[in-house]
Amino acid sequence: VFTLCFTMHNSMNLKIDFFNKNNYIIYLSNIAYVCYKLGNYDDAIVYYKKALCRDSKDIQLNLGIAQAQYYHYRRKFPFKFLNDIFCKKLPKDIRENFLRTINMLLKMETSFDS
Repeated sequence: VFTLCFTMHNSMNLKIDFFNKNNYIIYLSNIAYVCYKLGNYDDAIVYYKKALCRDSKDIQLNLGIAQAQYYHYRRKFPFKFLNDIFCKKLPKDIRENFLRTINMLLKMETSFDS
């Protein structure tokens, strides 16, 4: 009886660990998306990075962080000289990450409608 209970306990722990691992990425992704939709790009980037630490190949996470970074660094003024003074430049590592995401999309065999 003790062995049976111990085996069931271990089995349940493995299932809980699996559930937590897989759903934690979804949780982080959802929080990041909410921050993005609210225009809070800094927090969206933080949550996307946390999720990407767990699954760096996830296309949805890579697209999400690319969008959040784009809007974080985009030009906000109608005149170039004001953008040069007040807006942040797109850093090299973010540009490279964006291009990597685009290449990841191009290698996929599915089509995207949106």
